[in-house]
Amino acid sequence: MTGPCYACYCTQRRLAWPGINVNRERTFSTTICSTPVRLPAASAGLVPGAVVLVALALYLPTLAPSITWRNGGADSGDFATAVLTRGVPHPPGYPTYVLLALVWTALPLPGDVALRLNLLSAGGAAVASGLSAATVVVLGRRAGLGGAGLGAAALLAGLALAASPLLWSQATIAEVYASGLAALALFGLLTLSWEPAPRLRDVLPAVLVGGLGLGVLPQIGLAAPGALGLLVARAGWRALSLQWLAAILAAGALGLGTFAYLPLRAAAHPAVVWGEPTSLAGFWEVVSAAWYKVYFLAGLDAAGWLARVGASLAIVGENVSGPGLILAVLGAAVLWRCDGAALGYLLSLAILTVLFRASYLAEGNVVYLLPAVYVGLLLAGLGAAWLLAAAGERGRRWPVALTVVLALLLAWRTVLVAPEIDASNDWTAVDISERLLRAMPEGAILVSDYDETTFALWYLQALGRRPDVVVVDARLIFRDWYQRQLVQRYPDLNPAAVTPSGLTALGRPIYRIVGGPERAVPRPVVPVPEPPAG
Repeated sequence: MTGPCYACYCTQRRLAWPGINVNRERTFSTTICSTPVRLPAASAGLVPGAVVLVALALYLPTLAPSITWRNGGADSGDFATAVLTRGVPHPPGYPTYVLLALVWTALPLPGDVALRLNLLSAGGAAVASGLSAATVVVLGRRAGLGGAGLGAAALLAGLALAASPLLWSQATIAEVYASGLAALALFGLLTLSWEPAPRLRDVLPAVLVGGLGLGVLPQIGLAAPGALGLLVARAGWRALSLQWLAAILAAGALGLGTFAYLPLRAAAHPAVVWGEPTSLAGFWEVVSAAWYKVYFLAGLDAAGWLARVGASLAIVGENVSGPGLILAVLGAAVLWRCDGAALGYLLSLAILTVLFRASYLAEGNVVYLLPAVYVGLLLAGLGAAWLLAAAGERGRRWPVALTVVLALLLAWRTVLVAPEIDASNDWTAVDISERLLRAMPEGAILVSDYDETTFALWYLQALGRRPDVVVVDARLIFRDWYQRQLVQRYPDLNPAAVTPSGLTALGRPIYRIVGGPERAVPRPVVPVPEPPAG
């Protein structure tokens, strides 16, 4: 590569490049550049802050007004109900998210609990984008880049992540992925900021964040192999000493302490509790998401799996964009030359993310690819920073013109994405669920076959709408713990009849939802008894 000078970030292997001098003040010099590159610290705070503000300006007008089925929001009713009732959402329980949401929704914010959770998602996505911009600054400094070019590249990379269709969609709904990406981005910033020969106390904050993050987004665990490799590259084999391992395990366990929420709240019998985490076996069943293991490689042969890998890569590429992919390749080459261990961490996270999504066949799992999109745009930001620095070698006008071109491409893409994501007028989930409840006679049983309608009905009932109606999920009714919870919530039900085949013996009118979530119609299974004549 030609162009601006590089600064090799020294690792334990003490790789040295001819003509490169790195000192503790991070003044970089090479034989190509006779003038040392001073890296201003101001952009480290201003650029991420600007990204957060612009991202919020994008997200807030497109937020869903309550629970929604748009943008992959089928689980929004489940999360909103769990927060509203201080319950336990579906496995693995997401305790850190629920605890954060309980604090957040207690603030004097507008709207119902669901809208406040939508605001939390918007904030999480904005923070994730800002932290990504800060990470580009860190990586750029490692490569000897600085000044306005690095600040502009970090700004564009952060905004590109904010405006990517996948993250933007999650910023508008009550889901865990936006907040989870913020946790992953903070983990990545802390990890990639490790200096050579770090002290143990410099490592532990990242471990603590990782433990806490697992209670928001379990996929953060996919970053562990790359982070361990980076730690060994930075600290050497002493990172695997008994002292270090004990401290790392203690910090991780402290972060995982939020999982104690699950048995503690389940013991209080709130309206919504998935599973029975009060016992050790039940706790493990929830946190390990044991019920969902059937989705891994279910009926998938080698050709089908490879097709899913290819489709996953295409989705990542679409979110990173064509120009972004070119810049990401350039950024990977830059990072390879100056900090191969950091590149290994990022590529490990991206590859494991793609393989996980390809192997897990749950519906709507495209959102699992968010970490790979994040990695792609980090590398694209670094590539843009190098390109702007190289353009600066030809004169001041070139980097300005290139920045304007990249900004215009990003603005045009944002204009195209916004209408597809906008959920600001979507009341479909609320309207259909209210119509279903209004149609029920007193004390009816309403059987739902769809996550969307089940969770939306739960949420409306948690708000106090038609508590007399017994909402039964047609799939969960096959689980013993769910049957026991129904009997506990509705004590007048005969426990022996709360089974898949016994509902008709309860002596209540029974209706089943047919037609799909957005065309849901209640069809009578056991009709309302006719009143006696006279």
